[in-house]
Amino acid sequence: MQNEQEVLQRHLSKFIAGEVFHTITEDDILKEANGVLYHKGQPLAPGVAEIIMKEARAFSQTGLFQILQDEMRYHAKSKHNEAKTEYDLALSNILSYFVDLFKAKVKKLAELKKPARPDVLKRTRPIPGR
Repeated sequence: MQNEQEVLQRHLSKFIAGEVFHTITEDDILKEANGVLYHKGQPLAPGVAEIIMKEARAFSQTGLFQILQDEMRYHAKSKHNEAKTEYDLALSNILSYFVDLFKAKVKKLAELKKPARPDVLKRTRPIPGR
């Protein structure tokens, strides 16, 4: 039989996932489509996008980036090794997934080419008189 703490944790985690995180949508994250970076559903100005890409390249080459990855991987592995319940294992797997997600996002931003201008992409027909 499950103890009260496990039942409470399960219901609390469902509440948090359902009530807190439902406000975040795919439009809220930084994404790239057709050479344009979007954040919160809006295209970023080319200058802003270039700065973000340069910062990602610089950050990916720093010692701090590697230290943070190593630190998070260490904690994920130690949580996995110390796991006593399925909840502990799931937590360690989530932390490991976060490290991979973090590394992949920085790498993807660092490897993007110069962004396209969103105003140019919206033109679907020639401008009259040109």
